[in-house]
Amino acid sequence: MKKTEKIIIILLIIYILINVGIFIKRGDYKQIYNNSSQDSEVISEEENNEDSQEDTQKDFNEEEILKNINNGVYVRYTVVNGFSMTGYKLIIKENGDVILLNNGRSLLKQEGISNSVIGVKHLKNSVFYDLRNTIDNTSVFNMENEYICRELCPTDLDSSTIEFYKNGNVKKISMYFPQDLPDGLSKIIQKLRNIKAGFNE
Repeated sequence: MKKTEKIIIILLIIYILINVGIFIKRGDYKQIYNNSSQDSEVISEEENNEDSQEDTQKDFNEEEILKNINNGVYVRYTVVNGFSMTGYKLIIKENGDVILLNNGRSLLKQEGISNSVIGVKHLKNSVFYDLRNTIDNTSVFNMENEYICRELCPTDLDSSTIEFYKNGNVKKISMYFPQDLPDGLSKIIQKLRNIKAGFNE
């Protein structure tokens, strides 16, 4: 074999080895990229699932719920429906749990207020954080204690109270046919009503 042919063969072998090495290297990068993309897709899918998760309905023991009803309360919203004196109480706990109670008074038997649990659920994060942000951005502890009608008032409309709990402090606001409510308080009440409506779906 001539010297020139040997040189050509050696160069071909070197060329092949170089290209095989590049191919393998590209394959490794491609595999790494694919694995990274798949991991990102899994994480993204988990985040989307968490965000799109519906409020979780929970089984409950009524006796146990009523026993611990005042523990870890964040907001308590009570509505009494006009002359019938029936209504509901919506309690949102600091951990995002929500308790809906039947809140009624018997005018005939004069048994006072009776509480029975209608349902318990856990709010999805986006709903709970939205409520918290609205409350945090509203100076509820600086508001009036009452927003009620003073003159020529109807006698059979809903009355309501809302209580906010923070760092051991409680702010209770009573409302009955108010002429005006602070904008922030109106937004909070609407969010609470939306949460309550979710129990009927």
